[in-house]
Amino acid sequence: MNVDKKKIFSLLSSVSPTVQRCGECGAQARSRIYFYLLVVSLIATMLPHPLLNILSSLAVLISVAAWAIASVMRRSQWPVVALLVAASITSGCAGPIFDKTAVPLDLLGAGDQVKLGTVEGVGVFGLGLDQVTAEHAIEKVGIKKPIAMLNVRGYGLISMAKVQVYGE
Repeated sequence: MNVDKKKIFSLLSSVSPTVQRCGECGAQARSRIYFYLLVVSLIATMLPHPLLNILSSLAVLISVAAWAIASVMRRSQWPVVALLVAASITSGCAGPIFDKTAVPLDLLGAGDQVKLGTVEGVGVFGLGLDQVTAEHAIEKVGIKKPIAMLNVRGYGLISMAKVQVYGE
């Protein structure tokens, strides 16, 4: 008995519309998994926790690489991914760029002897901001006695940080 597999499949498809090829089911399931992993990871990059920022950035890279290799991204998913990438980059850069906060020197009580040490930096995928610390700002201008500190950080795929230390 010689039975053609295509004829059996077409016969089953006509009877039951839920019969699909296994390859198509797997590709759709992988696409959905990569998409949700990417969405959750991009949202997590914007949360204010350095270790979470690094881990979620790595998850973004892995899910994008897996998605590109599998070539299963649908056109309808691109706008969502593009919007979340833009939001992640904006959240990482907007705080330090637009922050104009300054400590009024007369509130510090040190008069004209106040020194200001500022350190700024840019990190990618949560890495590269380890040198943006109060200690580096203090060393930069030779502050002996710190009085106040201002620390502004953004979290995203591209992160920026600014630390200002006031002291004598």
